[in-house]
Amino acid sequence: MNNLTPKTTKVDAPAQIIARLSALQLFSMERQEDFDALRSAHLAELSPRTAYESTLAEDLVRYQWELARMRRFRDGVLLESYKEMAFNVLERGDPRINTHAFKLSDEKFDLVSDLVGHDVREREVAETLFHEKTGWRPEDLLARAFAKSSMVKTCEERIADLERRRRWLREDYARLKASTSHAEVADAEVVEAHDDD
Repeated sequence: MNNLTPKTTKVDAPAQIIARLSALQLFSMERQEDFDALRSAHLAELSPRTAYESTLAEDLVRYQWELARMRRFRDGVLLESYKEMAFNVLERGDPRINTHAFKLSDEKFDLVSDLVGHDVREREVAETLFHEKTGWRPEDLLARAFAKSSMVKTCEERIADLERRRRWLREDYARLKASTSHAEVADAEVVEAHDDD
């Protein structure tokens, strides 16, 4: 056999190619089970019947996932900016004067950690204590952190863009479903009614 004979290669089925190209990239804090649950719920509600409807439905799921992701990113960035300002206020008395968190006493560090913690009661106690120590209300500091952060603004812009795209796609999907339903009704067999007197 000569070396000029072309080698045959295995060609993947279209479904395999699509699955490989559309594989979900998860970040470390994301779980495949959460995406799968979201996908199942949306596909059950959308109930696509054709290949094109399925493609649009999958895109809608992706938009929904990306929206949730961007909201988590925005909230994470906002909390970091808020923490930084709280550190600055505790150490320097001014949210604009940067300090380094590693220089804070354990007491101050714990106070700021409680300000952004998940335990509601601890957070309420920390907010009261922070206000008493500094004269700053945490909600004012949070609003300032929101206004200051360019990353929060970037996330907000991306969220707004994704919301628009999702809404347009949902409208397209609804029109497609309506036209498909209308076509099925038009093709239906006409059955005459008979009186059984």
